[in-house]
Amino acid sequence: MQRGRWYGSFLVLGALFGLAAVMAASGASSRVSVDVASNAALGTKIIVNSGGFTLYHLTTEKKGTIACKGACRTAWPPLLAGSGKPVAGAGLSASKLSTIKRPDGGVQVTYNGYALYRYKGDTKPGQVKGQGSKGAWYAITPAGSVTKKKAKVTTGASGASGATGTTGATGATGATGATGATGASGASGASGSSGSSGSSGADSTLAQADALNCPAGQVILQGGDGAGGPNNDDDADNGNGGSFSDDQDGCY
Repeated sequence: MQRGRWYGSFLVLGALFGLAAVMAASGASSRVSVDVASNAALGTKIIVNSGGFTLYHLTTEKKGTIACKGACRTAWPPLLAGSGKPVAGAGLSASKLSTIKRPDGGVQVTYNGYALYRYKGDTKPGQVKGQGSKGAWYAITPAGSVTKKKAKVTTGASGASGATGTTGATGATGATGATGATGASGASGASGSSGSSGSSGADSTLAQADALNCPAGQVILQGGDGAGGPNNDDDADNGNGGSFSDDQDGCY
């Protein structure tokens, strides 16, 4: 019976120690830590949260007061403390870490008296898109001072220029149509032969008689020059009182 009681008490004490350990672990895990990170855009070291996101301070706030509320709090979420005192990471002064009670509820972490905020526009660790916003929001250095350095803008590499399109070949010029042949000029009509002067008297009669004895298209020349040439018909008066005779020169 005695042994049963001692055994029960032992179990109760073990449960209590276990609960205490769980609570201690839970409290330790809920504590917020603040760390240091080298920021390439600002070229200096700044304080960040445990996730590596930049922590800012609203410079229009006086130390020991909170001015960012309502819509401002939505855009700039405050770094709220857990159930215990914030933990200072390597390179930070633990004495500078503290908290301040917010008028809209919650306890906010401060460093060297500056209330710390995140910026909703920073979506990746190391970004400093909130730096210099409205000329009032700036990052905090490990020394506990506000840095107003401007973030360097990294320019992306320019895309390669597209290749120039090939110019299309010029179309072939159409062949010129052949010029029509010039019509042949009509042959000039043969000039008509001048009519032979009619022979008077017997010459005319002889010419008609001679013409009857010549082939078609030929005639006997009349009215000769008296020289008896081959192309002359010397039909002449024989001195017979107007009687004419043919000299038989032939047809031409």
